[in-house]
Amino acid sequence: MCIDCDIKDVRPRTEEEVTNRAIQVRHRFAEIDAQIKISTDLFNAKTVQIHELRKAIDSDPSIPASDKYFVLAKALDSRYEKLNDLVNNRRQEIFEAENEQRAIQTYYNELGKKLRAEEREKLRLKDATYVPKEPVKVVKPKTITTKKIDVNEIRTACVREGIPQLVPVVATVLTGRKCTVAEAIEIVKNTMGAKK
Repeated sequence: MCIDCDIKDVRPRTEEEVTNRAIQVRHRFAEIDAQIKISTDLFNAKTVQIHELRKAIDSDPSIPASDKYFVLAKALDSRYEKLNDLVNNRRQEIFEAENEQRAIQTYYNELGKKLRAEEREKLRLKDATYVPKEPVKVVKPKTITTKKIDVNEIRTACVREGIPQLVPVVATVLTGRKCTVAEAIEIVKNTMGAKK
C-alpha cells in the first residue's frame, strides 16, 4: 500500500507488520536519497517526507522509545551529508567550468587582434576587455523653489510706503518676479504711477 492508504487502513496490525512497514519506509528513504545525482533531482526528487519518516520510526516497536529521536536524527544526518556532498561536487564542477571559460576568453582576446575590424565587431560582446561607452548623463533641470512669503513683512512695508490696500498686488509681484519686498513695492509704485 502507498503511505496514504496505509495511514487510512485502520485494521489491527500485528507487531511484525508494523515493524516491516517501518523498515520499508526507512529503506525507501535511503534508496531515494541514493538516486539523487544531479541538481534538478534536489528539487524534483520524491523524497519521503520527514514527518512520514518520523511516523514510521515512532510506530516501529523494534526501536526503543528512548532511541526514536536518535534514529530519526541519524537518518536525516545521512540525507544531509549526501546532499552536502552533491552540492560540493557541483561547486567544483562550476569552478572548473569557469576556469575553462576564462582560458577561452583570454585566447579569444589574443585571437581578436588577428581578425579584421568587422569580424572583431561581431565578437565584441564576448571580449573581456570590452568597456562600453559611458551613458550620457541626463542633466536634471533645476527645480524652481518658491521662497516663503512673509505676509506680515509685506503688510508692514506697504503701510510704511502708504499703500496698505496693495498688499495682495505686492505679494503677487514678489512671487512672480522673485525679488525682495522693497523691490516689489517699487515695481508696484512705478506701475501704479504709470497708470495715473
